[in-house]
Amino acid sequence: MIKRIHQGIRTSTLCLLMIFPLFAQSATELPNIGDSSDSVMSPTSARELGEGLLRMLRHNDMLLNDPYLQGYITNLGYRLSTASDDPGGHFVFFIVKDNSVNAFAAPGGYIGVHTGLIRIAENESELASVISHEIAHVTQNHLFRAYEGAGKQRITTAILMLAAILLGGGDSQVTTAAVAGGLAAGAQTSINFTRQHEKEADRLGIEILSQTGYNPYSMAVFFQRMHNATRLYGSEGPEFLRTHPVTSTRVADAQNRAAQMQGTPSYNDEIFQLARARAMVLSESDPQRALKIFRAKLDSTEPLARLAAEYGYVLALIRTRQPEIALKRLEPMLKSKPDYLLFQLARADALELSGQVKASLKLYDQILTATPDSRAVSMYYASALIRNQQPEAARKLLRSLLDKYNNDSLLHQMYARASEKSQNIGDAYFHLAEYYYLNGNTELAIDNLSRARDVPEIDYYLRSKVDARLKQYRTTLEHKLEHKEKE
Repeated sequence: MIKRIHQGIRTSTLCLLMIFPLFAQSATELPNIGDSSDSVMSPTSARELGEGLLRMLRHNDMLLNDPYLQGYITNLGYRLSTASDDPGGHFVFFIVKDNSVNAFAAPGGYIGVHTGLIRIAENESELASVISHEIAHVTQNHLFRAYEGAGKQRITTAILMLAAILLGGGDSQVTTAAVAGGLAAGAQTSINFTRQHEKEADRLGIEILSQTGYNPYSMAVFFQRMHNATRLYGSEGPEFLRTHPVTSTRVADAQNRAAQMQGTPSYNDEIFQLARARAMVLSESDPQRALKIFRAKLDSTEPLARLAAEYGYVLALIRTRQPEIALKRLEPMLKSKPDYLLFQLARADALELSGQVKASLKLYDQILTATPDSRAVSMYYASALIRNQQPEAARKLLRSLLDKYNNDSLLHQMYARASEKSQNIGDAYFHLAEYYYLNGNTELAIDNLSRARDVPEIDYYLRSKVDARLKQYRTTLEHKLEHKEKE
């Protein structure tokens, strides 16, 4: 049981021989919506398709599942979306563990931001400029309009092509294999539409920036930097340029549009710089490399850059299991910024790692008291409670979160772990099933639901939930198999 709950879903680097079976399996997780030219896709179908992509990314461990950073990108995205043409629309923002510089929009308002984009953005306005651009793609239905113009090219195929690029991690051989397999059929036919849409997304994105207090010139500045990279590196330039081609004309248009915006933009960039440092450390596969990167930045004379470097260095120290040094470096940081959440969380983490468990849990409790609505704090605290043999307290924290965020696979996995440790085996199996389903593995979800149903002490309420989910997931699996047989 413990092995199943702690099981990760990491996959090794994909090779040409593995890519096609992967898509054959993943494609069955996406709804069969027919040809985009037949009719306008319903909002429900669009969301199902976007959620299908998200499940594929979860299944292949492509998402950066850090609660704080997920909350940061979600809050930023929603702040921008309120100034869009569809302020009450459905949006889901997430971070992809990929250090290429890119972002993308998928059907249903699903917007992915690569860790590479966060790392290269020099301020929050630049990051916001790319996200606002993607929001505009969603609100203007650019994806559907582009593929309607391409004839009977199915949007599902386009999503699989996107997945091929993401899962290939920028590997040109993987992308080439996907193209050879027909996943990119019709992509060239739609590129003219895409270029028109890019211009419209630029215009609307700049308006969003201006209305939300960001620098409207930041899009032009970011484009110019990407354009310069083209000249410096040629075909090896940022991935952003392949999906969002930048020309001198496009940069000039963005500058002219920004000049028409009114008001003086002002935004505190400290939180972004700290979030950026956190993303850099957590997305770095080698913690020692992160330590070297931030050690080299400690001599910066610019106060904000120095603060971010100090924080990044502390996180790297914790990841390299040097909590005592981290605690010493945190002292002056907390003295100057005692209310900074990220500094307090780093201290709680370092205290636990140094063996001061009681002090760590006490600090987590104090942080949660000060920020009772923080999803991230509750998750970090619950995780610490689970690690330190207090599973019932963790279950209490997580239960309230699950009522609000039932589609968060990490929450279900954590609740399953806490339930297993507290001998609530039926709950453990049920939430592990939810975790697997949200990560794109319906078969394992059904298996765990069946195990939950066989637990003797399962109560009537939980049994009813298990039975309902079993019916739903078995129907889903049957539809997948029927669709596969028709292909």
